[in-house]
Amino acid sequence: KDNIKNQRENVILTVANAQTRLSLPVEAEPKIDEKAVTEVFLKVLDNYIKWCKYLHIFPVWNSSDAVNKDRKLFLISLYFCVWGEAANVRFLPECICYIFHHMAKELNEILDNGKAKPADSCTGDNGSVSYLEQVISPIYETMAMEASILNSGKAAHSDWRNYDDFNEYFWSPTCFELNWPMKKDSSFLLHPKGRKRTAKSSFVEHRTFLHLYRSFHRLWIFLVLMFQ
Repeated sequence: KDNIKNQRENVILTVANAQTRLSLPVEAEPKIDEKAVTEVFLKVLDNYIKWCKYLHIFPVWNSSDAVNKDRKLFLISLYFCVWGEAANVRFLPECICYIFHHMAKELNEILDNGKAKPADSCTGDNGSVSYLEQVISPIYETMAMEASILNSGKAAHSDWRNYDDFNEYFWSPTCFELNWPMKKDSSFLLHPKGRKRTAKSSFVEHRTFLHLYRSFHRLWIFLVLMFQ
């Protein structure tokens, strides 16, 4: 509830700031200009729009011009709520886009039906409703397990997944294999077993003594030229 209150205030102030940059309403009962809402809508969801273009998928709307002002405010609020309650998962921007993409579809379905109901993705097997437990916790727990084998920074980079590795999973259309609601037995959510290497991103850094040269190669070249 506190997150919702905070994000509500955030949306109000953000839209109000956008409105003041356009003009101040002078009517007896002032209304927010749709241009201000559209400006905030495109700015807040800019990364999501780029993510959809990169994956060659359609956003949850056919055209931003076809989305009315109220629906835009709903989507802005949803994005802020998804991000605000995401704990450390908020550091995975494309993962946030994935979550928002599916939750926005659920929101659109609820708004189109005109009947409020809990989102299926947030509803547990026992009927309890919790975004944190059903959506964020599985990802967070997997990240925490990966970090636990870091061994205070002594573990090889290739032995564990970091934020970039988790986030890069959502740079490919294969991320939709995670499904929605998320499959708990997905390879993405598998916990590491001991020191066994887990799935990495496309680039894996292997640390060797050659890094001593690579990290200071300009210095070595300078010294060779100076003292030859």
